[in-house]
Amino acid sequence: MKKNKIRHIVLILFILFVCYCQSYALKFRRICVKGNDVILLYYNVTDTCNKFISLVIYAKENAFDVFKPIDTIKNPLVNDYIHINAVIKGVNWKYYIKVFRNCGGLDSIISDTASIDVAPPNTIEIDSVTVDNGKVDIGWKASSAKDTKGYIIYHVDITGITIIDTVYGKNNTFYRDNTIGNPDNKSEKYRIAAIDSCDNITVITKWHNTMIESSVQDTCKEEIALLWNKYKRWPDNECVYSIYYSKNGGPFTVAHKMTSTDSSYTLKGFEDQTQYCFFIRVYNIDSNYSSTSNITCITTNFIVKPAYVYLRNVTVTNNQLDISWAIDKVSQIKEFRVYRNEQEGAFSLFQTLPYTNNTEFSISDNTVDVNTTRYKYYIEETDICNNIPLKSNLGGNILLENQKLETQCFLKWNTYSDWSGGLKSQTIFILKSGLESILDNPANSDDKYTENLSIEDLKENSICFYITDYEGDTNKYGYQEESKSNITCLEGSPIVFIPNAFCPKGINNHFKPMGNNIDSTQTLIKIFNRWGQMIWSSSGITEGWNGKGYNNEEEPVGVYYYSIQIVGNDKSKSTHTGNVTLIK
Repeated sequence: MKKNKIRHIVLILFILFVCYCQSYALKFRRICVKGNDVILLYYNVTDTCNKFISLVIYAKENAFDVFKPIDTIKNPLVNDYIHINAVIKGVNWKYYIKVFRNCGGLDSIISDTASIDVAPPNTIEIDSVTVDNGKVDIGWKASSAKDTKGYIIYHVDITGITIIDTVYGKNNTFYRDNTIGNPDNKSEKYRIAAIDSCDNITVITKWHNTMIESSVQDTCKEEIALLWNKYKRWPDNECVYSIYYSKNGGPFTVAHKMTSTDSSYTLKGFEDQTQYCFFIRVYNIDSNYSSTSNITCITTNFIVKPAYVYLRNVTVTNNQLDISWAIDKVSQIKEFRVYRNEQEGAFSLFQTLPYTNNTEFSISDNTVDVNTTRYKYYIEETDICNNIPLKSNLGGNILLENQKLETQCFLKWNTYSDWSGGLKSQTIFILKSGLESILDNPANSDDKYTENLSIEDLKENSICFYITDYEGDTNKYGYQEESKSNITCLEGSPIVFIPNAFCPKGINNHFKPMGNNIDSTQTLIKIFNRWGQMIWSSSGITEGWNGKGYNNEEEPVGVYYYSIQIVGNDKSKSTHTGNVTLIK
């Protein structure tokens, strides 16, 4: 029982001692320089027993000096002191405080000894600078210095470095620049510094920059090129860059990842008239920090191109070829190039046609021989970017030819085989005595015809033919064309009548052969007198002999000898000789 009582008394005394020491413990908060003065801040003296007498401040100028009292404070509630002009003598001052109290006699408490705080907090580093919704976010690691008061934010540009704000609080390590930076238009740079309770400032960090990304659309190539600046303060070998994109306001996804050596990339495979937005994000694989660029958006506006170039038809018109083609819509085309070959030979450029804002086009080719030669054509479309993205199908003329045998004639031709709708039917037309009629409708597979073509039909008149091919109704572009061939003629054998007399001043005033199926331009006449001398000749019988000789003098009345070579329209040749009497 006695022991417990003693223990109880000892515990009470210990508690009183602790309270007493806490009441009178004296400690500096900080000692700072302000101008030429030194500011001393200390914790309040607790005087719960009304035992406080005074507080004396001691100081010495340097290590070789001794402490001397510099001032006495009578108010226990005062917790700061200004040592005026002390800095004039330097900043190596040391201080302590002595508190005098009356506790059953004169007693005192001495504080710790402290120096002026002129050391800045430890150096800090920026973690990252990134762009978010047109603003710049800056992050950094907290200073390890206990008396860190906050952080000063600096903005860097071509004019220098400017303080834009101060963030207070040791653990406040984030700042958003809502006023100075313009990260959507240029790369912004920032630096920071820690500041302690005495306003000592660390060495300012190296600047970190935002990434500025720009995007450029190539309407010709249908691609978008992205350009950006690198994030400078992270080693290249620690960085991975990613391109993010969104389509028509949708979520952003990764389009491509790149090495740190890249600062540009071209993306393809876009849809026309669609909005695409982009940003670049760099990851520091060592620290796991990232930085994001500004966002740019582009609405694609590629050049308008036709879906097809369709060569509709090639047909014979008046011994020339008419070529027609079409596109599906008005487009941004520079020109059409028309290529041609002959008899299945190599193609060469025939004509260049400037584009007009239409969908259907045609040209005529009058440099052809439609009676002897087959031609093929195709069209190339060249857009305003000088690309040649589309090439048409082929199209060619129908060449109709004839051949005359001893007892029968026949026709042969090439069918039109280049229509989208295919060949529907063929019709052979006959031209006889100035009248046109249908001769027959051969099958689509036929390219020869012999029926109803006998030599007997050609005794007195030439008979001409042409064929027309008709397209089927399944053309995927909605057209249904027809192509006409050249006109070919089967000529009858010449029927010749040669007069035996003529009167230059009468009705029959010229001597020449007459009849049917005679080629008047190729037939030859020679006239001889009775002594065998040739007195006149002519290549062609358009006018005939008028009774005059080479000297343009009238020949005398008499009998003359002739030799005539008849050339038929069928190219046959025959020689006729005899006498003709010149009458006056």
